[in-house]
Amino acid sequence: MTDIETITDGESLRLHTSGGILDTHQKGRFGGFTVWYNPKCLANILSLALVSDQYRVTLDTEVTNAFTVHISAGHDMKFVRYSPGLYLYDASNVDMSKLRSSFSFLQTVSSNKSLFRSRDIRKADAAVSLNRRTNHVATRKFERVISKNLIINCPLTVGDVRRSHAIYGPPLPSLKGRTHYQESARVNVPSLIPLPREICGDLANVTLCCDFHFVNGVTVFHTISRRINYRTVSFPLSRSKASILHELNIVKQRYNARGFRIVEIHADNEFSKVENDILPIRLHCCGVDDHVPEVERSVRTQKNENRSVCHAMPYKCIPRVMVRQLILQGNEFLNAFGSEDNIGDGLTPRNIIDNLPHVDYNHLKYEFGEYVQLHISERITNTMRSRTIGALVLGPRNIRGRYTFMSLETGNIIDGRVVAQLPITDAVIARVEELGQEQNQPFRFSKMLKYEWRPGRTINDDDVFDDEDVQLLDDDVIPDPILPDLPDAGPNPFAPIPEADLPGAAAPDILEPAVVPVEEEQPVEIIADQGAQGAHTVDEEPPAIVAEPAAAQGAQEILDAPEPIHFQNEEEEKVFF
Repeated sequence: MTDIETITDGESLRLHTSGGILDTHQKGRFGGFTVWYNPKCLANILSLALVSDQYRVTLDTEVTNAFTVHISAGHDMKFVRYSPGLYLYDASNVDMSKLRSSFSFLQTVSSNKSLFRSRDIRKADAAVSLNRRTNHVATRKFERVISKNLIINCPLTVGDVRRSHAIYGPPLPSLKGRTHYQESARVNVPSLIPLPREICGDLANVTLCCDFHFVNGVTVFHTISRRINYRTVSFPLSRSKASILHELNIVKQRYNARGFRIVEIHADNEFSKVENDILPIRLHCCGVDDHVPEVERSVRTQKNENRSVCHAMPYKCIPRVMVRQLILQGNEFLNAFGSEDNIGDGLTPRNIIDNLPHVDYNHLKYEFGEYVQLHISERITNTMRSRTIGALVLGPRNIRGRYTFMSLETGNIIDGRVVAQLPITDAVIARVEELGQEQNQPFRFSKMLKYEWRPGRTINDDDVFDDEDVQLLDDDVIPDPILPDLPDAGPNPFAPIPEADLPGAAAPDILEPAVVPVEEEQPVEIIADQGAQGAHTVDEEPPAIVAEPAAAQGAQEILDAPEPIHFQNEEEEKVFF
């Protein structure tokens, strides 16, 4: 646990146990969770519902009776069942520094401090303080001053200076005051992506599926084409007829630019008002409160993609511009990588419709939500204004090397050149959450986006797994289950019995039973005991009855009956044919 602090607003937790009452007045952080802390307690109890909201949780009792919480690709937490019926995670033999770093992939100052000893942190703080007292010397120059002992009686070393950079990043005053303009890199014009003639002829007519949904209150217009699986997202101001026609026209131009023609559109009843305006394109509307299956699956796929990015960020509330750019980035990468069953030989939806090549490794520079310092070009540079500005990385523009940034001062989208990548401080987190709350965005401890089909109608959280994860290779097989050896069940009681083997079939002389009649006026009580039958009066002793053997009587009835006969007693029922 980290960030343990005493609650000052009067909130407390009282535990009633068999040993008495225990009050707790401290809270701390365990990964992405805020939990109560008491040094007298042995363990914390986590809610399975809250854990499953943030991380993937699996349980397979056939393998082991344990919950596995998948924190990241290389970090799992296994909660094993113990005798009281609880599932316990033993953290006594765990490298907590690695576990803490796995909860968030973006660097924060607090997470960086957890990687060093308290003595190292104090020396790093002293290096930062000395740099401020020496006129904010540039990074390399400050290291040279320390290594050459240009400040006598200095207890610091070059390692302390570098350690301060590892924790806090390069000093901001030096960046803001000494950054110079640099010429932008030349943008290469990409070559056209040729398409096979067969694809152009087979996919010339496109069927488009579209629908509206909401993410944190932001209206999203989403389309996906059948077979090509090319996705688009946009953010119209309304869902009026004019807005729908405008968005559809933009999507239509994208397909027409590559020689494809939209001939059919599948949508819900909300789009029926544009049916005559989009002719000759045919419109097919689904039922009330229904959604087109392709769109519904695509929205949930995008939700899974964006959930991964939200887990990596420390922000519990983000402004609308970050919501839009997060959705755009997820859509760009889905088009860039496609799925395993892409049309053509290695062609992705990005190649087919956007006419863009595969993603270049050199264009993947930053992570969404990362804290950077941008150099902003000014017409007049001979001033005392800051040369850089703090910003967050939002998303790549078509994944071609240029990124979009959000200013931490105004919350607007800005453009500039990154001069430094810095760890995220608590002040940055507070500023981002402040911008989100000013725009009435939901503050969620799970850091997840809120997906809705309509305001108040949440999209189900059922995961849509990638087909690539469940498909088998040609050489793979599904082994048959190994079943335990069962004892011999014996002869089948329902199998027909040959006539020669029926008991009593060779003794027709006993088929005529001699039965002593019973008077009908007297009440009769029938008593059955495991198949044996008898009759007697209530006041008199039962008369003697001479009956044929049960086996012979049953055999005769089987031979004479045209239909199947049912024999039934209190224990079982048998049917003979």
